[in-house]
Amino acid sequence: MAFSDDPLFEELIDAAVLDHAAAERLLREHPGLIHATNRLGETALHFLAIESYPEGVAFLARHGASVDVTDGHRTPLMDAAMIGASQVVRQLLVLGADPYVQTSEGETVWDCLAPKTAAEMRSILTEHGFEPKVRAA
Repeated sequence: MAFSDDPLFEELIDAAVLDHAAAERLLREHPGLIHATNRLGETALHFLAIESYPEGVAFLARHGASVDVTDGHRTPLMDAAMIGASQVVRQLLVLGADPYVQTSEGETVWDCLAPKTAAEMRSILTEHGFEPKVRAA
């Protein structure tokens, strides 16, 4: 469940994963849907990043979804890194996601890592050129 009252939002999420032709048709008919959000402030791209669907993430990004949009707090890259979704993190970085985007608290993706997967996520981020900045306390 994508926590949306809009059945088209749900349909886009499903089609971005299962039926790209249907997703393209849906986006032609409802172009603003690519930027729509659910009750949590998540776009379809956020939702697919959190659910670990790298192909769906790539499809939406190729069709105009911003890889750096926030849900009011975090970007899809931050969400994916936080849960250890390595394929999605790699996909978002290849698609141009900016690892230096900051939350309203000044945190970057580096600060959002869960201890269990932090080493792997740090490795992926540094492989893609991310250099963490030390924040002043």
